[in-house]
Amino acid sequence: MRLFGNKRGIIEDLHVYLIQLILMLGFSIIIIAFVSNALKNTTFEKAYITRDLALISNAIIASPGNVFYEYNISDYNFQIAFIYKKVIARGEDGKHAIYYSYATDSNYVNKDYPSERISKELDIAKEGNVFRVNRTLSPSLNAIDCSIYGNESINPKRILIDIPHDATNPGYKTETENIELLKTCGIGNYLLHQKNPSIQFSFTHPIDVYGNLDCNRRYPVVMPPVDYVVVIHGGVLMSRELSPVKAYVVHNSAREKESLRLACQLVNSILSSEKLEKFTGSALILAEPSLTNPHIQIENIDPAISTIVLEIGNINLPKEKNQLFSQDAVGESIVKGLNSND
Repeated sequence: MRLFGNKRGIIEDLHVYLIQLILMLGFSIIIIAFVSNALKNTTFEKAYITRDLALISNAIIASPGNVFYEYNISDYNFQIAFIYKKVIARGEDGKHAIYYSYATDSNYVNKDYPSERISKELDIAKEGNVFRVNRTLSPSLNAIDCSIYGNESINPKRILIDIPHDATNPGYKTETENIELLKTCGIGNYLLHQKNPSIQFSFTHPIDVYGNLDCNRRYPVVMPPVDYVVVIHGGVLMSRELSPVKAYVVHNSAREKESLRLACQLVNSILSSEKLEKFTGSALILAEPSLTNPHIQIENIDPAISTIVLEIGNINLPKEKNQLFSQDAVGESIVKGLNSND
């Protein structure tokens, strides 16, 4: 007598069930191993952490004031870096990177960048005009997209620098006016003594016996051959909170777009200086040649020559006077802006 001799269909069903059970167990083991590996140090976790950091960074950048945030990554076994507005997570060996963009940059760049690697704890902060991750400094948050004024940088060779103040100004004896004159004149002195042979500077203030600009005298100049006139002025705003970098460009149908491009280069160069980090905004403003504001009107200048007026910061903010008018830092930024290759 055979057991299950007449039950062939039942035996075949048992075989199918056993095969299905084995497949399910094998598949479950694979899934558990994949999830376990992902949670330790692979794509799943790196993708999560880069997106989380990107969202937090966006919120910090969008905040109206200074922000400091601590982000603990001690439980993760990979490296984090912030490069070119992208959060990057890599394995312990520096390989197998995952990228995710934050702020305004939505493009992925699929290549490796050298960076300062962060392995245990992130300190994320927005301080004035810059976004910091530990000691990594991101580009200026207030930078202007200069490409809308042309794809090629403007590199003028001859610049007339005007400091539109002197001792004859009605407000010269007031503290703000006097400070502004001395600070902006100091920027002019930096440009006077800088060693860049590619730019020739001339000035509307005479040179004294010590080889510096005479800050107390401003005189009509016989116009030398120049490409542009750049006026350096300390911004004076009613607000005690705002400290923008602005550039006024006088309407000139022949060179207006070029002037806007150069003004954009100058503004961004000032904003990007690590020594000048307290600015709250930026702007490019078109102004009529008949502008009557005595702070930015230039006399004895051929109207056919493009004029750019730089207003740097807010002289009314006592805590920022020295920072905003750090003569060498601003002067260096102006030279870089004139030689920009962005």
